[in-house]
Amino acid sequence: MRQDEILKEIHANRKKIAARYKYNLDALFDDVEKRQWRSGHEVVSFEAKTKVHRRVAEPTSSYISKKKTD
Repeated sequence: MRQDEILKEIHANRKKIAARYKYNLDALFDDVEKRQWRSGHEVVSFEAKTKVHRRVAEPTSSYISKKKTD
């Protein structure tokens, strides 16, 4: 199968970037975040504006009766 030239370039760049940060994703993202803030562009936060309340499912009657027999 012929390897796509674009994919070759993407993989080569990924390896270069990973090596630059010694394959440490925390270091890579720390640097990305610093450069983002230094750029002067508005930085958008995707944190929830209001607290999300998650409803927990109630156990079914078949599950309860099975637990009683165990």
